[in-house]
Amino acid sequence: MNIVPVESPNLAIMPTQDAINYYLSQQTEKTSKTYASTLKSFFAWTNNQDYRTISPFQALDYDAYLKSTCSPATVQNRIATLKMFFKFAMECGLVDKNPFALIKQHGVPSTAGQKFLTVKEINRLLAELEKTGKREHLLGLILVYTGMRISEAAGLSWSDVTEMPGGEIYLNILRKGNKRQMIYLRPDVAKELVEFMDRPLNQQDHTPIFLNPSKNRASVVSLRTWIISAGKRAGIKKHCNPHILRHSFVSLCLANKADLRAVQEYVGHCKITTTQLYYHNDNDKVSDYMPHS
Repeated sequence: MNIVPVESPNLAIMPTQDAINYYLSQQTEKTSKTYASTLKSFFAWTNNQDYRTISPFQALDYDAYLKSTCSPATVQNRIATLKMFFKFAMECGLVDKNPFALIKQHGVPSTAGQKFLTVKEINRLLAELEKTGKREHLLGLILVYTGMRISEAAGLSWSDVTEMPGGEIYLNILRKGNKRQMIYLRPDVAKELVEFMDRPLNQQDHTPIFLNPSKNRASVVSLRTWIISAGKRAGIKKHCNPHILRHSFVSLCLANKADLRAVQEYVGHCKITTTQLYYHNDNDKVSDYMPHS
């Protein structure tokens, strides 16, 4: 993020709401909405106190308040947002200290182990999707074996499919923050993708890969429905949505000794601590869930 210092002879001259708006303007639209809600809640708790006068003691009080009213994950996210806001304000020359800097954050106990599918469940899901159609089956394969977000899959076009000189197939996907990333497709998934294609590879064809009945780009809601409906038909008791497939991919990669940093980069986690939440000490048990190649 390129931060432009606020030109002012005084250390802190920008009013609270202006400072918040300036901070939010540096974020993506989705992130901005989340951060705005957190900041609004905090300053409401302070009775709209000027951000320049917030003390470390108030930060500690707010941390205690959150712990008494919110889940550990919510506390973690809100404190992290407030830390970043005041760090941003410091870098802009708006405040001379970060009142939340002394609050230590610990990893939230992961429930990821309870939120991924077994080999049998994955195979049942994929079999049900295959019965539905090649389009739905391809979506399932991509989500299961890349850990891709459903919004990223919905945004795929044929121009995003690239065949390398060695024959490997890569997808050029749009990540959070409008960042592009090339990800490798394992051969069996690449084979399904190529067979599904009705056009040559490496063409500037911006036709969506996943179409709705009207031949327009299928929405995230539509793609999510394909997965959820197939999960129900397959008799999977867990809430089988696209995100559980992302959980499954990351958890199983780590369980099978994949490099933590490589997994982080492949799935597009901004922070390695997010990827670490999927690590399980009981690796032998989790390894039993690894899908077959």
